[in-house]
Amino acid sequence: MNHELYQEHYKIIEDVLNERKRQNDKFGTARNQHPFLWNTILVEEVGEAAKESLDIYFKTDQLDKDNALKKYRKELIEVAAVAIATIQDLDNNGIY
Repeated sequence: MNHELYQEHYKIIEDVLNERKRQNDKFGTARNQHPFLWNTILVEEVGEAAKESLDIYFKTDQLDKDNALKKYRKELIEVAAVAIATIQDLDNNGIY
């Protein structure tokens, strides 16, 4: 596998892992949630990302665009972290 191809992804993955740690610290690691609950959590995070993208499109003036894009990126990191938490929970509870 060509790891140079993925070099640009390291910062993103690091940010997602840091968010996973924050989530574990806040909610614990032994979650064992029903898939419906995980999906609800994930969709809520996607909704927050959607709200940020709508704000960028409709509300953000040029002066605040950098801040708005940072908030949007943060929400996307949270979406990725929740998706990983969901997969981890499935794997830890014998689904995989």
